[in-house]
Amino acid sequence: MEQFKDLKMKISQGMNQLAMINICHVSEKAKMNVYETNLTSFGDDYEKLFAQEQQILDAYNKELVQKRAEEEEIEKQKLAKIMEQNEQQLKEALAIEQE
Repeated sequence: MEQFKDLKMKISQGMNQLAMINICHVSEKAKMNVYETNLTSFGDDYEKLFAQEQQILDAYNKELVQKRAEEEEIEKQKLAKIMEQNEQQLKEALAIEQE
């Protein structure tokens, strides 16, 4: 009878240990799911931030290209005006020489 009680107690302890193991397993699984969710969220937020920064950089680069093109156009116009003035002065000098 004593052996039966001991065996019954050991079985009960074993079942309690299994229940604790299952509780710990479920708890760890829940933690892993939270970690996975947090990492996914972090990754998504990082991707959004990177995309926003890329848009800002693209807009800045576009603005720089446009500004550079405008400056080049102004320089071309200045050069064309200088060349026109030089040509006019050359014509005037030739006209004076011919007189």
